Amino acid sequence: MEKSMAIVTIDGREFETDDMSEEQTNQLRSINFADQEIFRLEMLLAVTRTARNAYANALAGLLDSTEDG
Repeated sequence: MEKSMAIVTIDGREFETDDMSEEQTNQLRSINFADQEIFRLEMLLAVTRTARNAYANALAGLLDSTEDG
């Protein structure tokens, strides 16, 4: 059975992951983990900003209703 090699591009250069040393592979895994965490945190930030805007709009509505009544 033939093993397929993954190719990654770093700074415009292509590297086969099967040819990487253990230390290089560990660094690549760390980069991938960091990228996933950045994505997760960006999604969390988007949700949190949406919630904050909803709270601000609700407060504005409550403040308007107390001025009217």
